[in-house]
Amino acid sequence: MWLQTGGLALRRPDIGVLQVGAKADILVFNSDPPNMLGWSDPVAAVILHANPGDIEHVLVDGQFRKRGFKLVGGEGTKWEWSDVRKRFLEAAKRIQPLVNTPTKVPEKLWGMADLGDVEVASTVV
Repeated sequence: MWLQTGGLALRRPDIGVLQVGAKADILVFNSDPPNMLGWSDPVAAVILHANPGDIEHVLVDGQFRKRGFKLVGGEGTKWEWSDVRKRFLEAAKRIQPLVNTPTKVPEKLWGMADLGDVEVASTVV
């Protein structure tokens, strides 16, 4: 379920699920570098301490895009930083307006009832 949350955060319910016909984007992190050692929660270790050099493999739609820590593509694909940078900035322009629009928050969060008017009370005796 935490996979799908990322897709929903981007307002893309079609990503972040592992099922037939869905986009199969998978990252494999190396857990051996010093920045990743000693954490009991692997998700927290990745979120708080990982860097791009810790990503060992990346699969996009079932195809390797990074394998053994090196960028790879189809036959004849040559990865140039200028091309990667350009595509990254284009994607950022598409995504940023989506994440800058706050999502609607339910009126009754987690099943809690409305509090109504609350009187101000002094806690100083």
